[in-house]
Amino acid sequence: QYELGEMFRHGLFCDTVYMRLARNYVRRASVQGHVDALARMQQLRSCVLCGAVKAPLACALCHQARYCDSACSKKHWCEGGGVGGGVMGGASARHRHTCPRTHPRRSNDEGGTR
Repeated sequence: QYELGEMFRHGLFCDTVYMRLARNYVRRASVQGHVDALARMQQLRSCVLCGAVKAPLACALCHQARYCDSACSKKHWCEGGGVGGGVMGGASARHRHTCPRTHPRRSNDEGGTR
């Protein structure tokens, strides 16, 4: 279970990284007592910015980046930085630039009016 989770996390099956499937497989392995899976789940549940162990909040768009409070969420979105923990693009980059669910915004001069 843990090995499958890591394969999905690194995108070994295809070009896409399936974090949702990776978390499910790693979670199952941690319930079974796999030592590496327990450590990975702790990393995935920690705050991306400050490293707090229990991070109840997640990015509203991708649900991958976890935060201990809204201040950490806002700071990581705007400024970047942090210790990492289960986010694509690394924790040092601004999450707004690495979040897989954000789309480039159209500017007003690209056609179309609002």
